[in-house]
Order: sequence, then structure tokens, then C-alpha cells
Amino acid sequence: MPYHNWRRPLPRPIILPDVPLKLSTLADVRALVHKRLPAQHRSKQTWQRVAAVTTAAARGEVPADDVAVALKMVLHLEGIQCRS
Repeated sequence: MPYHNWRRPLPRPIILPDVPLKLSTLADVRALVHKRLPAQHRSKQTWQRVAAVTTAAARGEVPADDVAVALKMVLHLEGIQCRS
């Protein structure tokens, strides 16, 4: 089983002011997707893609920048305000 480094930081924290929530690491993104999102959102292909990119970044297969980009795109599509 490959090693997962969930403590890898995002290039810049992503802040969701309406929640309020600050996402600074891959673990924060993972918790958002797997624990905080309602099931109907979690089952969407867009959120599943964020989860997959986050796992790949934790394995060191892609840069954490890819997670930030994917997450910001999905937040924008969902109409969720964020700052970074």
C-alpha cells in the first residue's frame, strides 16, 4: 500500500467564509469531501474527481496545486464563495 501524506499543504489556504472553514492541507480537503459534504454532493462526479486528485496528491503523484485548482473549480460550479 502506498504511503499517503495527508499533511501536505495546499499552495495557499482556501477559505470558505460562509461555512466558515479554512482548508490548508490535503487532510482538510479530504475531510471536507468525505465528512462535511452531504451525500448528494459527495456522489457528484465533480466532487469524486476532487477526492481522486486529493488522494493522488497525498501519494505524491500530482502536485498539491492540482488539488487547489480542482477544488476551486468545483466550488465555483456549486456557487460556493471561496478566497485564497
